[in-house]
Amino acid sequence: MNIRWKRWAAGAAGLLAAYTVAGFWLMPLVIKNQVPKFGHTELARQVTISEVRFNPYTLRLEAADLRLAEADGAPLFAIGKLAVELHWRSLVRRAWSFAEIRITAPSANLAIAADGKFNLAELLATLERRPREASADASLPRLIIERFTLEQGTLELRDLRNSYANSFSPIDFALTNFSTLPDQYDTYTFSADSARGGKLRWKGEASVNPIRGSGELTLENAPLRELAVYLKSYTRATLAAGQLAATCLTVLPIATASSKRASRAPAWRCATWRWRTRAAPVIPSPR
Repeated sequence: MNIRWKRWAAGAAGLLAAYTVAGFWLMPLVIKNQVPKFGHTELARQVTISEVRFNPYTLRLEAADLRLAEADGAPLFAIGKLAVELHWRSLVRRAWSFAEIRITAPSANLAIAADGKFNLAELLATLERRPREASADASLPRLIIERFTLEQGTLELRDLRNSYANSFSPIDFALTNFSTLPDQYDTYTFSADSARGGKLRWKGEASVNPIRGSGELTLENAPLRELAVYLKSYTRATLAAGQLAATCLTVLPIATASSKRASRAPAWRCATWRWRTRAAPVIPSPR
């Protein structure tokens, strides 16, 4: 009996040691090796990652300096730090359950070429061209995320076709209690500041199964002159100066779980709006 117990103990210790080595050392090595290959074969672009850590006991993955670039090296997306923590109860709950997903200092470089090609659309088109296996199951994957955070984000926008460039920073987004399970609501907040002036704020609650939700979107002091480049095709009028502000209530359509189709179109109702010119006072909207 004593010998059998020692064998069981030695076997358990060996399995624990193998699991520890595979988690702390082998898993990060595999990820760092496979991520660039995935970028080359699936995205036809360059993907690099400088540091990966994984704790097999807390199921927490951390990565640093993750970058996606075009084939010629032009930057597309980057993430300063990524943290993903999976719950152990995912093994018995029949749903991927995450305690936290945190993205720190992400950046995106969106570019529209002179011929109208949009780099993000080109990336999505590459994914669409990849062959996929047909699946009979059209239901949503069972997914639960207790906390999703995107912080200190930056968006660089260059439109060569309309000679327009702008940057938005910081961009912050927070989502709590996200779930694809039926009739589960989450709450969200979003904020972005433009380098040329103007702020966007959005907060509310939503559900994805079925699709429905409501929220409040606020636009603060957006410079009208920056938007004038996109009005050239519709009018000869020129916006020399001015600012726009608005507060709108948003209602997402309700979709049934079987059809996934909305019963009505999204509703946008602006409770207040105002515009200001350099030489005129603020003109509020009628309530």
